[in-house]
Amino acid sequence: MNRRITVFVGILTTLIFAWVAYLWATDELKFLGRETMIVTGTVVDIRLEPFKKGYIQACTYEFMINGEVFTGQYNGTNLTGKQKIGDRVRAKVAKHEPSISKRLATLRTSVSETE
Repeated sequence: MNRRITVFVGILTTLIFAWVAYLWATDELKFLGRETMIVTGTVVDIRLEPFKKGYIQACTYEFMINGEVFTGQYNGTNLTGKQKIGDRVRAKVAKHEPSISKRLATLRTSVSETE
C-alpha cells in the first residue's frame, strides 16, 4: 500500500511540474489566478535586435482600457511574419493589472488601407 501511495504522489508531482512548465513556456504563467480579457492594440514601435546570425523585430504595441493607454512588447520572428507600425494586434490582458499582457495575434492591415 505504501508503494502505491509513493507512486501516486510521484506521478501527481510530475504532472503538476509539467503543467507549470507548460504555462511558463507558453507565457501563460503570469495570468495564473487572474481574470483576463482580450483587447485590440496597435504596433507603435519596431526595433531590430541581433539574434543568433540574424535579427528579430522587438515590437511595442499600445492598447487602451478605460481611457488609459498601456503598452506591451513581443518579438516578431519568422513565425509571426514581418510586423509593421500600425498593424493591429489582439492581446490577452490581466483585467485588474493591464500592464500584464501577451500578444495573441497580428491583425494585418490590408493593402487598400495602407495606400
